[in-house]
Amino acid sequence: MKKLLLTLVLFALVTMGFAQTTYYWAGGATATSLTGSDWSTTLGGAASTSRSALDDILVFDNQTVSFSITGVTIGKLVIKTGADVTFTRGEAGTTTLALAGVAGVGLDVDGGILRVNGSTSGFNFTMSLPTGVTGSVRNAGQVFISGTAINRISGSSAGSLVFETGTSCTINSVGSAPFDTFSNTAVENTTIFKNGSTINYLGGISPFGTTSSATITSMEPGSNFIFNIVPASGFFNSRVFGNVRFITGVTVSLSSENFIKMNDLTIDNGASFTLRNSGGQAIGGNILNNGTLGVNSTIGSSTIIMTGNSPQTISGTGTFNPLGLITVGNDANVILERNLIFNGTNTGNVIGTLNFKTSTISGTAKYQFRTSASTSETGNTTAGSNSISMGSNYATISPSVGLLVSGPGIPANSYIIGTSSGSSAFTISNFATATGTGVTISLTGGNPTLETSNTGGSNASLLTTGTTKSLGSGSNIIINGATSAPFPVTSATITSSVFSSFSNLTNLTINAATTTNVNATIEGQLTLGSSKLTLRTGDELTMTGVSLPILLLPDVSPLFVGMNASTYIVTPANTSTGEVGIVKLVGVATSRLIPVGSATNYLPVTVNPTAASNFSINVFQGATADATPNGTALTAGEKADRVDAIYNINRTSGTGNCVVTLGWQAGLEGASFSGFTSPQVGVAKYTTSYSAFAGPGDNITNTISTVITDDVFGQFLVGKSQTLPVSLISFTAKVSDQTTVLNWKTTSESNLSHYLIQRSSNGVNFETLSSVSANNKAGVFNYSFVDKAPVFGANYYRLISVDIDGSTDVSDLQSVNLGSVATLSVYPNPTKSTVTIKGLVQGDVVKITDLLGRSVSSAIYNGDDLLNLSLADSNVGIYLLTVSNNGKVTSTQRIVKN
Repeated sequence: MKKLLLTLVLFALVTMGFAQTTYYWAGGATATSLTGSDWSTTLGGAASTSRSALDDILVFDNQTVSFSITGVTIGKLVIKTGADVTFTRGEAGTTTLALAGVAGVGLDVDGGILRVNGSTSGFNFTMSLPTGVTGSVRNAGQVFISGTAINRISGSSAGSLVFETGTSCTINSVGSAPFDTFSNTAVENTTIFKNGSTINYLGGISPFGTTSSATITSMEPGSNFIFNIVPASGFFNSRVFGNVRFITGVTVSLSSENFIKMNDLTIDNGASFTLRNSGGQAIGGNILNNGTLGVNSTIGSSTIIMTGNSPQTISGTGTFNPLGLITVGNDANVILERNLIFNGTNTGNVIGTLNFKTSTISGTAKYQFRTSASTSETGNTTAGSNSISMGSNYATISPSVGLLVSGPGIPANSYIIGTSSGSSAFTISNFATATGTGVTISLTGGNPTLETSNTGGSNASLLTTGTTKSLGSGSNIIINGATSAPFPVTSATITSSVFSSFSNLTNLTINAATTTNVNATIEGQLTLGSSKLTLRTGDELTMTGVSLPILLLPDVSPLFVGMNASTYIVTPANTSTGEVGIVKLVGVATSRLIPVGSATNYLPVTVNPTAASNFSINVFQGATADATPNGTALTAGEKADRVDAIYNINRTSGTGNCVVTLGWQAGLEGASFSGFTSPQVGVAKYTTSYSAFAGPGDNITNTISTVITDDVFGQFLVGKSQTLPVSLISFTAKVSDQTTVLNWKTTSESNLSHYLIQRSSNGVNFETLSSVSANNKAGVFNYSFVDKAPVFGANYYRLISVDIDGSTDVSDLQSVNLGSVATLSVYPNPTKSTVTIKGLVQGDVVKITDLLGRSVSSAIYNGDDLLNLSLADSNVGIYLLTVSNNGKVTSTQRIVKN
């Protein structure tokens, strides 16, 4: 027990010897020592306590004190809000206030003001944070480092001192770098300025240090460096800044140095900033120039490299003297609010987005909107260096200024700002954070974008006279202002200054009324934001990226529910010459909506081929007798029961059936058309004359679908589907001894000349088998015809009734299948809920699908007399009934749900 008590007593004594004590300043406004009895162990207490321990915590709270001291060591210095504490040396020589640290923290400027100042040369003061000890400035705290002596806050390792958001450091230290190490050896990033912190530079030595091989201070993106005075030469060389601002009266000229990167660049009225005449310098934020920005001496290869990962603007009321080049990095989005002149000798790359708005770039510089592929190779990084060595992989990776770089030890948002094939290395816009050999270095590819609101379009935005101004294949164009010159041209048809080349686009976005000026090919996606895209007569817009959504349109579905009457492609037609504008689609293998129309009316077309096909499409308002734009217009009487538009649809490549759906607006319907029922809506094709109008369509959604085969594409007109000029009581088709017997019964024949019996093997292309004279009088009449040579498989039959005046009407289809002796009959058709199929062979697979190929109902016939399939839950419209046996289609038929 005695041994245990002795042990506890000794432990208590040892613990007391190493415990930190917190002291609050209770002395006067000046002092020459941090020891003595000017302290209190309670906040606000009277000065009565002497302080001597090396690990004490000294707190200044709401006092203004100036210390002139000699060397001393303490545990931790705390400066609270309302406190203003100055430290200087009181005599010639060097004083070090060593902050030994408490729990690893030696300095805490918590909202107060710390001043390190020595105005007499040789009276040097250093506040030292030894290895493993950190300091922070927070809660709007302020630090001032100034004087002609060596005055500094010295860290010993990376991140020793951190300035948090909202804090500031004002610098005018002539004797040494304000954050240099105590041993004067370069240690990278001992001091960190976070986003929202500020350096106010009033003169003296750079906070980055005196050598370009190492940087003592690290400025994170969003931190601020304000120049209140002109810095010494070399201040910018190989430095990474946060936001930089030159206040009125500050004139900075970089004659032989380049900075690596800065974020926002602000030049106040009466200030100027002159760049070096060679090399690249990255800007990761905005440029606001209310003073003067230019290039020193001969412009040469001086390049501004825009490297932001959020929109960047170039603006201001100041003077932009001729600059060198501008390069827009991958993922960067640069918005011009000013006209700029670039006269550099190299070629500027646009890899990201360059938004001209209504501004222009002019001068003699060369530009290329340059697409790039992603690529990776191994290379070497060095911590603290922005040079990446690629060795023999340099040529393979093909580095280019403006490309985004990633890899081990490479900070995010790092861009190539310089290349050197001679040394097989390139430089980036940040310092590497780790050293690595043979690490994977990746370059991110992308597609450049030219964005403009200029009424003169692309050419009027980029007015440079350099020999290279190319918009390469894979580029994008965004039009935000009404224009009749959206695309660059390679001749002087739009302006005297033109692009030297213009290749296929990846994407085109139209956000304002636009008319084409040349043929264009889009390999990706066309987006119509809120305005029409009008093709000139004679122009072709080709879409090759049909594996992607072709168009992004508000309120338009593949079935045209909620048609958009203001946003589509206008395919015009010249009523004098017949010339038209055409939309071409390459490689369509599934249902695709093509939102086309006239200048005033939306006339959408959907194509749904069974195999990959190419299409050429034009629609125009104003139906004519020969379906051409410059043909004779239909009379008012003829237009009364028709839609006043022609659909010109051609397949230029591909085979097989294609379901085509046509849409229209009610304003194009004739006077009688709105009163038609859906079965009365039909479509006719023009050859040497218009064929009979065959339906049904849908006079509620204003659409009609038809199946087109290889040889019946062309011009189409929507109109009234004629009803028989007789009352057709029945029409049947039955197989008998490998022939087909057709019987039909009529009544009330009036002005009827004869019947044409027609047959088809696919329900689309028909041939006339015979003509039967009509009785043409009142009464009930039975007619019969025998097809002695039907084809094997499906046979479709219809009656064409021919009136005395030559008009024709078409009956519903009847079908038989010579693969069996059964007669296929589908009724009622149209139907409201259920269809009954008669004449099936056991094992027949019966399916009903919509026009997009989606299954609605199906069954396998088991040998009963009849098969019933329900459409009760399906929408009104047209459906396809298909019968197959042993994998072979034996019959198809259209069904109308009303």
